[in-house]
Amino acid sequence: MKRRQVFEGATHFGILPKLDMLSNEIVFPNCILYKSKFKEDKVELFLKDLDNTNIIVSTPTLIKNMPNKLFEHLINNVELVVFDEAHHLAAPDWKFVREKFLDKKLLQYTATPYRNDGKNLKERLFTITV
Repeated sequence: MKRRQVFEGATHFGILPKLDMLSNEIVFPNCILYKSKFKEDKVELFLKDLDNTNIIVSTPTLIKNMPNKLFEHLINNVELVVFDEAHHLAAPDWKFVREKFLDKKLLQYTATPYRNDGKNLKERLFTITV
């Protein structure tokens, strides 16, 4: 549910058009909602789509488990990674994905700067790594 909301907000800049806060000349970003795994025979098609994409919305678990060729393409071509709900960064899949993108710009934020399972959040939240 939240992925869909983030995707829809990214596609049309949320409520900004309704508030008349954008120029009529605005170019909306090309977005992809990566919400499920797909077969290896679709990798090349998806790679072509990625080359024309500005924003990819997904989860760390799906990113970690995507076909290796796609994952490597993301690592080599993504400029900024945003982690919403960053208090999950202590979880294995989240940590794995974050570590693969450490040389990129990272934006990590959360409204819950602690974990109920007691795992320590070593990463600094609310910062941008440039």
